Amino acid sequence: MSTPATFPAAVIAWLTSNGPAASAFGDSSAAPKFVGIQGFAAPDVPFARVQVVGGGTSTRESADGAGIVHYYLHGELQIDVFAADADDCESLGDLIIGALADPQLAWANGRTLELSLSAPPFFVPEPEAGPGVSAVYHRVHQFMYVNERTITPGP
Repeated sequence: MSTPATFPAAVIAWLTSNGPAASAFGDSSAAPKFVGIQGFAAPDVPFARVQVVGGGTSTRESADGAGIVHYYLHGELQIDVFAADADDCESLGDLIIGALADPQLAWANGRTLELSLSAPPFFVPEPEAGPGVSAVYHRVHQFMYVNERTITPGP
């Protein structure tokens, strides 16, 4: 597996590789069930949408002995779970929470140092239904993260 390019892509790759979560969602390369917000087109339910929300804050550390600058980004990751049944929506969200309990997330120029649930999950009204579904349940899961990004100076 290649290294994901971004933090959300790393979260999606981690969830896709988590057997219980991927199986419960019916995730496959032909029908991905963990999607990012960019170019978002809703697959059939159930599915989960992964996105970084808000701008977050960052702190910059001095360059280390090799000249690599480290930035520490603090922000919020939101994972929205959509399902045809409220109980399924809740249990699928619980699987995501479990899958992200201690993730080893890394991407092109960063890694996650901390990821934890920042608020209790909650349902929100969803006015549109998916294909062949009379109702769609939407549950929001918010996580606080601390990521480290590195910038290597050019020649």
